Amino acid sequence: MVTELMVRNVDQSIAFYQRYLKCEISNKLIVENQIRWAEVQTPKGSRLQFYGIVDFINEIGEFRGEEPRASIVLIFEVDEIENTWNEVKDKIVIVDPLKTKDYGAIEFKFKDPDGYIIQLTQRIN
Repeated sequence: MVTELMVRNVDQSIAFYQRYLKCEISNKLIVENQIRWAEVQTPKGSRLQFYGIVDFINEIGEFRGEEPRASIVLIFEVDEIENTWNEVKDKIVIVDPLKTKDYGAIEFKFKDPDGYIIQLTQRIN
């Protein structure tokens, strides 16, 4: 499954996900020297697509009048979560700090530039 997000600014979303999730651009659509759509991939292979709000609404009329909103949680598995936490905790909007969970994971949650909630998780024994 690939998740596509309606975003206000594709370039800003790409930069955020590259910086904090170490994503690489795997595909993009450039129209009139502007990135209108892009797909990024995490180091573990998860793919995420960003679609600029104007083009998204033009293609899918059901979204007219809508704004990007955080109605889902994007969960990504990572290695060395404590190192990632220490690297990013003072640079992003934290929703839920680093915690060990009863179900065998260490995780934390934060917001991306459009308010989507991202959860980074590492499974533990």
